[in-house]
Amino acid sequence: MLSVDYQAFLVRSPQLFAQILLSFIFRLTNYVQQLREQAIVYSAHQRSWID
Repeated sequence: MLSVDYQAFLVRSPQLFAQILLSFIFRLTNYVQQLREQAIVYSAHQRSWID
């Protein structure tokens, strides 16, 4: 019984880990994209101030 539960956990665990990892990567890329857009807007604003 214990070995069956352990196997089921081993089968289910990588999926859960991959799901958590994917969501973390998705949030990270989303955050980086927002930062990049803000930086582009900020640099454009700076250029307009300089001009």
